[in-house]
Amino acid sequence: MPVLEALAMPQLWIIAGEDLEAPNAETLRRIRLLQSRGVPVDLAVFPDTDHGIYEFAEGEDGRIMLRHPDGYLRLLAEWITHPRLEGEYGSAQLEPTPQSRRPSLPGMTPGG
Repeated sequence: MPVLEALAMPQLWIIAGEDLEAPNAETLRRIRLLQSRGVPVDLAVFPDTDHGIYEFAEGEDGRIMLRHPDGYLRLLAEWITHPRLEGEYGSAQLEPTPQSRRPSLPGMTPGG
């Protein structure tokens, strides 16, 4: 965590809500702790997705990965262009960094 706490650049963490490969409880706890300490970390959790942010169906031999959920790819593209969580992205549960803690980025103006 010391390395993440030292970062001033905004970060986006996207978490699968039903990840069997990397259970998310501890990751979510740590991200929220970073947010509470003023680290600019945006968090998006896609419920009903598994590792890799894939929707899935339960099959006889386990989960069958189907597709990325609605809003996932748009979230990535928009955040890369304008690093802030605004609007809706399918079923994603968003926990943005408060604007008061977000550093300004060179070449970017508020709202643009």
